[in-house]
Amino acid sequence: RALNDKAADGTDREKYVAFCLLGELAGREDLPGEARARILEVCASAARSAQWPGVVSAARWAAGRLGEEIELGSADKVLVDDLSGLSFVRIPPCAAYGRGAALTDPDRFEDEEVVDTPVAIDGVYFSTTEVTMAVLEPFLKSVASEAVVNWATQEGARARDVVLAEMRDLTLGEKQRAAANHISLNAARAFCDWLDSKVEDSPARRYRLPTEEEWEYACRAGNVGRYCFGGDSQYARYFAQCDGSLGTFQIVGQKMPNWYGLFDLHGGLWEWTSGRYEARFVTEPEHAGKEMYAYRSGGYYAPAVRCRSTQRNRGEAHGSNYYLGFRLVMELK
Repeated sequence: RALNDKAADGTDREKYVAFCLLGELAGREDLPGEARARILEVCASAARSAQWPGVVSAARWAAGRLGEEIELGSADKVLVDDLSGLSFVRIPPCAAYGRGAALTDPDRFEDEEVVDTPVAIDGVYFSTTEVTMAVLEPFLKSVASEAVVNWATQEGARARDVVLAEMRDLTLGEKQRAAANHISLNAARAFCDWLDSKVEDSPARRYRLPTEEEWEYACRAGNVGRYCFGGDSQYARYFAQCDGSLGTFQIVGQKMPNWYGLFDLHGGLWEWTSGRYEARFVTEPEHAGKEMYAYRSGGYYAPAVRCRSTQRNRGEAHGSNYYLGFRLVMELK
């Protein structure tokens, strides 16, 4: 009852925390029917009226844990995009953000150094989850997809065909929940271009990958600790698919959303950014002189300390593997 009261009448922060906790309680088999009905009532009210995207996402997530899908109501902060089919939330702008890990972080790598020049972050829209198989499927079957070069995986198979083969035996519902993997940076960029080509008038918009700064800022969700929730890795399991926690596919949106209303920024699949990876951190002789790009998040197979907000990895633009996916940024013009 106390959590329901906070979810209904607390501050935005209290509502967010209350819905996250209610979502955890929703998984209990001994939850009485009356309590279940009350939780769903409060969730539906928040989804219709709350203005902070983290509250909306947490309320819808808690309802989903009870098997109910609640429609969005706060269209100015949270919206479902008609072209991509993804849900987006608007992250708040920031006058100056400098990515990187604190020197006091015991798990910090050399390439997580704090950058010298912070950058401004605009209030753009982030997709709440990674791009799913259902969202990507029309592109994969299009002529535009066939024109993407360098889809080769290390195994010599064509990643496009690998992804389509993965989808073949899945239901629509399964494809809507499974994050698309085997995605190269070239393919992710081509998908953005393909979406751009379909934009007409209302609303005028542009799709792209996030910069590294945008990605890390969105992941932190206003928290200065190592994760969106603070610094203690033992709580990562509530927000992240990590420590090998994966079934056949990476299922999006199973864990708690962060304060900005975004899922799976810790753990899950690695996510491409548009950021160049610095050559000075590439030490392997076989990669010397190659142009590398950064991806973020930490894989589902990684321990929690390797899914921190500042964790980085890198690859060539044509590279793809089972652990690589992406999410979108949408700019409204």
